[in-house]
Amino acid sequence: MIEHIGKVALDYTYYPGEDLYSDGEIEDTLLEIVTNYRDTEFNRVIAEKKDWAVLYHLSHVRGNIVEWLPIGKEESVLEIGSGCGAVTGILSQKAASVDCIELSRKRSMINASRNRDRDNITIHLGNFEDVEQHMDQKYDWITLIGVFEYGQGYIHSSTPYPDFLRKAASHLKQGGRLVIAIENRLGLKYFAGCTEDHTGVLFDGIEGYRSNPGIRTFSRKELMDLAKAAGCSECRFYYPYPDYKLPLSVYSDDYLPGYGDLRTNRNNLDRKRLLLFDEAEAFDGIIRSGLFPEFSNSFLAILRWSTDTAEELMSRTTPLFVKYSNERASDFAIRTEIVETRQNPGHAGKRQVLKSALHQNGQAHIEDIRGHYETLSEIYKDSKIQMNACSVKDEQAFLEYLYGDTLEHVLDELLHQDCIAELEALLGEYLSEVKKGFTLERFEKTPEFVQTFGDVQLPEVMLCASTANIDMVLNNVMLSEEEGKPWTLIDYEWTFDFPIPYDFVVFRIFYYYLKGSSSRNRLLSRNWFEKAGITEEQQQIFEKMERYFQDVYLLTGKTAQERHKPIRDMYDDISPGSIDMIDLRYQEAKEREAQYVQLYEASDLNFSEEKSVRYMPENKTCVEHTFFLHADTKAVRLDPCSAYCILRNVKITWNGAPVGFRTNGILRRDGSVFFATEDPQMVIEGAGESIQKKAADKETSLTVRFERRMISVQEALSGLQSEYTHLAESHRKARADLSYKDQVIREMENTKVWKAYRKIKKC
Repeated sequence: MIEHIGKVALDYTYYPGEDLYSDGEIEDTLLEIVTNYRDTEFNRVIAEKKDWAVLYHLSHVRGNIVEWLPIGKEESVLEIGSGCGAVTGILSQKAASVDCIELSRKRSMINASRNRDRDNITIHLGNFEDVEQHMDQKYDWITLIGVFEYGQGYIHSSTPYPDFLRKAASHLKQGGRLVIAIENRLGLKYFAGCTEDHTGVLFDGIEGYRSNPGIRTFSRKELMDLAKAAGCSECRFYYPYPDYKLPLSVYSDDYLPGYGDLRTNRNNLDRKRLLLFDEAEAFDGIIRSGLFPEFSNSFLAILRWSTDTAEELMSRTTPLFVKYSNERASDFAIRTEIVETRQNPGHAGKRQVLKSALHQNGQAHIEDIRGHYETLSEIYKDSKIQMNACSVKDEQAFLEYLYGDTLEHVLDELLHQDCIAELEALLGEYLSEVKKGFTLERFEKTPEFVQTFGDVQLPEVMLCASTANIDMVLNNVMLSEEEGKPWTLIDYEWTFDFPIPYDFVVFRIFYYYLKGSSSRNRLLSRNWFEKAGITEEQQQIFEKMERYFQDVYLLTGKTAQERHKPIRDMYDDISPGSIDMIDLRYQEAKEREAQYVQLYEASDLNFSEEKSVRYMPENKTCVEHTFFLHADTKAVRLDPCSAYCILRNVKITWNGAPVGFRTNGILRRDGSVFFATEDPQMVIEGAGESIQKKAADKETSLTVRFERRMISVQEALSGLQSEYTHLAESHRKARADLSYKDQVIREMENTKVWKAYRKIKKC
């Protein structure tokens, strides 16, 4: 039986008569959406529904996982487990024909309805094992996108996963490729507190699926071993980021992420998670150690069962890296690729950078890049900055691939080595070259400026440029070995031909470097903005301009009818949130740090960290310790902890002689010391003949004993209130007593005896 929904054919020959699995009512909602709305409207519907399942099945970002694959217009594709058609439409745009195998009728109807205008899609309903044995066609590509982990359900054998691959591969043409997209069982996000995607159980995959759900994901080695067991002759790994479900970048073994590249880790849109550590910083450490392939959140593996001939190897163009900028208006939605074309077998090929528009109305944006190259090259011809060479051909911008380090990476290495002066000198040198593209002229707020950056108020006369690249940020600058041209701008996509202030370009350079990594936080105290003459008021204006550029201009574009809403802006509406264990870790670390007793020595009262020692008491409550002091020590400051606290039974001896102390705490009536500060201090000055004698003999020591109890902020405030109340009451009683005594004196002065006494005294 064949049914048609639009131009899509649904083949029920091997359908068991009922759906053996379903996600319930949400599938009815999805069918209603795809029936009543076009795919260009899905983004708005997703934003309105605020539901993970709607986002997951209908987001255009899902298609990024296959959009970059080099599928030819004349080639055929078999999509095993097509589901609701998240990638079917993209495959049908690229290939001559797409055959789908899907067990669920409801999901197949959703798929067919959303792709109803495409005449090259056939959906075969039924279990893969039942359908495939009756299929005679061979395919150029076979995809298992989010399917291979369910192999136990598809294949009934003792070795379901290798058998699944063998059965699928039997339908490949000579030289055909099988594509697997799957989560990494050891992906970093699972260590960092995300639940396992299929079971919802924390650490389930890491622990080997002790819950035994009948689903399996695999580590890189495990997946490679399964491919080999299935007779695969080539297994090429790619690494979708943040994961294969909603990928914005795809890396490869020939182009791995660099330090600072992986900053998009807030992607638990389906379930609540723990936040156990900073994933961005952890990824940086993993990248430095060369272990990223083992901890990538997802894999995309391309498997082949035949070996290329030398001629095929020489002609093959291989994608090494893909980045999607399609979470913005269609005018600006592009794909950036790094590809390699082999010249000789066994030798490294020639690499190029390609930029392509993902929608027809974005073609003008691609063609503008060539014009930016020519204009900026002329502007900076007398500087040490050069533009990466660009040409446009066949609706694609081609840029030279440059080897080397970005300026951002070089500055990070200097920061890592604590070479701050060298870092700032190199940054200053770069900024002085950037400045050569600007002149002192009258700033004109054009309509194009307002459309791009909003209607902000800026000074009329300043350093401006009639054409400026606002994206001269440090990760767009490659250090070059060319004589006299140390810096090459590898990307100048955001160049505008209306007046833009130089200070705004500098602001973005500082802003995105300082914001990019928490390891750079210690540079905040260097006051770069102030040193560059950018006032706080200007910073606020520039931040407003940047927000408008990112949140209005890039998401609305020049021709779009409505604002695109990126997934990052839906997180708070869709995600169930997270439990921040990082804050708990920091709090525990802070509490431990607060336990230290710190002693400062001085020959006067000028205490410094350099002349101090710290001691962690074994008994956190009853502290007793002897500090050995330098012979010239005349004064000591003792910090009993770094928290609000109360000390009792304080006893301090210097070389055996009892000494007193001054404090920033409150000496209470019961002899305790109350500290309503997180920086409690006790200052002790040496005194007495025995102290001086032993100091001369270089045998000086200080012994401290006290009972210590940490208190909360609330208890500290309550203690202060109690002390205030006591002081107020004491003050009131003193005033009452003084008033009574004044009255007694006045009454005495009015007596005859007092008056007679005064007369006698005068005589």
